[in-house]
Amino acid sequence: MDREETNCIREIEGADAYCNRTGNRVARVTAFYREHPGVPLMGGDKTYSLYVKEESGGTVQVKAVRPWPSAKTGKINTEPIIKIYRE
Repeated sequence: MDREETNCIREIEGADAYCNRTGNRVARVTAFYREHPGVPLMGGDKTYSLYVKEESGGTVQVKAVRPWPSAKTGKINTEPIIKIYRE
């Protein structure tokens, strides 16, 4: 887990979020989530994918993004990150 990015998003957005940097391409992350029934792809291309799943306790969003700006510094990072938000 990317603790720094997770903590920044939690503080700035007030969201229940978890962030994980990955060595996999966004396309590979997209393919992984496509194999899971009940987690529909809401949008995406080579640089991002967004999945949204409705659960009894709320909504879960999974975003795979590359490149992405750091929530703390604004620096553009080129390795992919997976961000999971619970609403």
